[in-house]
Amino acid sequence: MDLYIPSDLNNCDDDCFDEMLPVEEKLGRRMDDLSIVDRHDDEHKHNSNSQRPGAWIRAKHLEEEGYDQELVDHSENIVDLVIVMDCTGSMSGEIEVAKRTVTTIISTLHEKFQSDLRFSAVSYRDHTDDYAVKEFPFTKDLNKAKGYINTMSAQGGGDHPEALASALYVINEMPFNKKGKKIVVWVADAPPHGMKTSSDSYPEGCKDQQGNVIDWIKLGSALQEKNVVFYGILCERAKDDQQLTLFMDYLTTKTDGKCLLLTDANKIPNLVINGCVEDEDMDNLVAKKIKELGEEKVNNLGMDDLLKLIHNETSSEKVAQVKTFEIASTRTKNLMQYSTLSDMQCDDYVSGFGVGFGLGLGGGVWVWLGFRVDLFGLFNILLSEDLYH
Repeated sequence: MDLYIPSDLNNCDDDCFDEMLPVEEKLGRRMDDLSIVDRHDDEHKHNSNSQRPGAWIRAKHLEEEGYDQELVDHSENIVDLVIVMDCTGSMSGEIEVAKRTVTTIISTLHEKFQSDLRFSAVSYRDHTDDYAVKEFPFTKDLNKAKGYINTMSAQGGGDHPEALASALYVINEMPFNKKGKKIVVWVADAPPHGMKTSSDSYPEGCKDQQGNVIDWIKLGSALQEKNVVFYGILCERAKDDQQLTLFMDYLTTKTDGKCLLLTDANKIPNLVINGCVEDEDMDNLVAKKIKELGEEKVNNLGMDDLLKLIHNETSSEKVAQVKTFEIASTRTKNLMQYSTLSDMQCDDYVSGFGVGFGLGLGGGVWVWLGFRVDLFGLFNILLSEDLYH
């Protein structure tokens, strides 16, 4: 076989040398090149996850420039804020308001905590969309955090329920700090799969990447143990969605957070900020006022009368107070007795909720900013062995 030999080998590139090879070897090299491209394509698809419908796009927190997990784990001053946003098509009417709201929260918290504040975000859609969950890495850069929110848009969705349980799974795996505050602000307008909602394409519920149904009750307990506090923000038109309100009420009640409506956006920054810095102040104030009332008077008062009296006694104090919309659900309290989804029958928490929003004292509940007083929490205070000593 004739070979082509270039006159100037010093200027010869790889293609020149290819021309010098026998046809069989030349073909073999070309096939190797193609296989390398294919492997790179496969690797790219695997790493990006965005090529596969319903993908979980995970952040690589530890690879972020300047990220120091050891410092995060040992600092008591760090405040972690995670914004979680429903980015399905049904949010198209509210998502811009929601983005402005959470951007205000981010800016206000940054002004308060400066370099101690870390931001992250999770957006979610549904399992047939371009992604089910997208996680953003923790950052202390305010502009980068705002950029996370600005990239969010409302698309997809399909059926009524969305991939909330998948989002919760990702949140539980995030590298939260060990000693400081941990806050999740979650904006939603639809329930998770698996709660017997009409037109549910995944009636068993969301599944993890091993194909197991995600147990959001168990995840709620895990996040409670990590001292992560959830603030649920529901769109106005979703306030009567029984499945969604139960899910959010469970998470916020379990973690000592709150639920409120997106229309109350002016309350959100103060709610989150004071929830961070004034929990202990209000705890101490209420305990002090109960002690001042005396054991005999406290024991003789009905619970509602006692709540009103304590409110009157503390109303002149300088600890900030805000009346918020609260979900009053006996179903939520019943749900607290279960440790896993499999421990209960679906009908126990799907049918006949009687869940809804009420203001202030509705349902025997009064909520102070940064301090949640209900029939159980206050009763525990009253039973404290050290209260009158």
